[in-house]
Amino acid sequence: MKNGYTYSLSLRFLDIAEYVKNEVAKHDIVEDEVNSLAVDTGELVHFGAEEAGQVVYISKARGDAAVETVSSIGKRMPMHSTSLGKAILAELSPEQVEQIIERHGLPKRTEATITHADDLHEELAKTRQRGYAIDDEENIPGVRCIGMAIAAPDTDVLGALSISGPSQRMTDERIENDLSGVIAQAANVIEVNSMYS
Repeated sequence: MKNGYTYSLSLRFLDIAEYVKNEVAKHDIVEDEVNSLAVDTGELVHFGAEEAGQVVYISKARGDAAVETVSSIGKRMPMHSTSLGKAILAELSPEQVEQIIERHGLPKRTEATITHADDLHEELAKTRQRGYAIDDEENIPGVRCIGMAIAAPDTDVLGALSISGPSQRMTDERIENDLSGVIAQAANVIEVNSMYS
């Protein structure tokens, strides 16, 4: 808004900010669930969404025993090497996945990173079958993660939740018997509440 020789933001930006807050991440609902998961598991918890073929961290909370990682709100990461990204990719069509691969490639982040399209499609099929994605030290050495996509009423995927921790604590048994249940519960709360907000 012009005011003499200077410009200032108009109150119209409040409308835009409120729209972004409500529509992109259903912010309050997501924050509550991310914080609860961090407290309940003691681990690092993220919520992220896909934008332009990358996963963007939108929310982050640390539990009592959480490891520190390179993640920060607003940071973009490759989808193929994170549990957040793989959970979202598993909800997309093979054509959409191929478009993302063509755009960004499958860069190697660790020795365990999936770098071939056929291997990624195979991993996404396993993700669909078990209902959650696993990052098995593919993004950060020594860190494993479980990720679960969150459906949205008006789009394919709202985003995904992940729980991250040191490999020695993030065993297959703990992921399957404990963490898969609590992350599914949190994802369901976000899904249901996003329908009515």
